[in-house]
Amino acid sequence: MPEYLERAGITDKNTQTLWDGPVQGNIQLLDKWAPVVNDCWVLGGVHRRADFELVSVRTLKNLWDFKYKYHVVTAREVLGLLHFGYTMKPGPASLWFVCTDPAQAKTATVQEYGSFMQSHEAAGPDSIRSILVMDPKLKKEIEGFDKAKLRH
Repeated sequence: MPEYLERAGITDKNTQTLWDGPVQGNIQLLDKWAPVVNDCWVLGGVHRRADFELVSVRTLKNLWDFKYKYHVVTAREVLGLLHFGYTMKPGPASLWFVCTDPAQAKTATVQEYGSFMQSHEAAGPDSIRSILVMDPKLKKEIEGFDKAKLRH
């Protein structure tokens, strides 16, 4: 491990690192990642009121880790953006987050982000209910269901 990483307190969580190629798996389990690192990245965009494009799917598995009981990074980002004055806006091919409360975005801090996420994590998987999305195929199947075929 490089000396500068050891001085910063970044140590191996397992044998795979972000600099290994090709890296696969959950970034939250790799050795060079921490929630606060990602939160700071999000806050950098929030402070300049940048638009964010959601490229991950909002599914249960992609938002909450049931085994270890924590928010997956996608949930941290979405919940953080909504908390700091952003609104979801559908785009032609993806979902965007646009700043609609610049005052809230301007005053966002990493401490507030951490406290906010702790309180949501304590709520467990219910904390992601508002940001879940139904599988489009299942939604179409439900909408197209013929109720007339039901028997009493």
